[in-house]
Amino acid sequence: MVLRLRVSPELWAKVSSRQPDFDQTVQKFMNGGVCWIFTQPSLQVDQKSGTASGKIRHVIETSNYEFQLEKPRISGAEWDYDIIHLQPATLKEGKGAQLQDEIVVYKPENAPARRDHVDPLVRRLVEPDRNGVRQEFAIVIKTARYKPLASHLKAPINLAWQRVKMGRTYQRIFWGDDVIFLLTTTPTATRISTLEDEEKLNRELESVDAGRVITDPYELKRIREMAANYGDTPEGAPKTA
Repeated sequence: MVLRLRVSPELWAKVSSRQPDFDQTVQKFMNGGVCWIFTQPSLQVDQKSGTASGKIRHVIETSNYEFQLEKPRISGAEWDYDIIHLQPATLKEGKGAQLQDEIVVYKPENAPARRDHVDPLVRRLVEPDRNGVRQEFAIVIKTARYKPLASHLKAPINLAWQRVKMGRTYQRIFWGDDVIFLLTTTPTATRISTLEDEEKLNRELESVDAGRVITDPYELKRIREMAANYGDTPEGAPKTA
């Protein structure tokens, strides 16, 4: 799998004049060592109105430095996070989840906001029909984050999983410490999971940083290739639900 990061325009303005290849330096730095990802929830209260707002920020730590990340605020962004700050590490390795993904880092102007050259077959498979049914998508489970969760945190994930696999066959691929499931519709099924079911599972997984739903055509093409070579169907797992 690939984790795609963009250096935020604000950070790029500070570093690019001194180091124009900062993006490549960061990319090599992250891929050259062990990376840990942490979740940092934050809450802010407006003193005048008394209203509170919150957000979840992710931090990548590697080799005594930490990179603070933020979800992109640009519509149509095709990267996962913006790098908004870099500083000496303040977190402890081993308290987060170890990253197994290859990391790609973009300059602000090079980050992919759209992708025109996509395999037509894969694009057809991932585009939902008028009933909100997508023929194929994938789910990655970060087992190092999921297994230690308390039962009350696992329960909504398991319920969402039961709904999302309805009317689908699925294959399992082991990727480092993570598990990827490739789910495909069953033509004879009378009830097939929809976008609403996918989004529910994605919210539950992301709320505890235990995984995500994958619908990106490029990632799915790679997952399909991996499933063909290395995938299996868990013994005793129902073909449809």
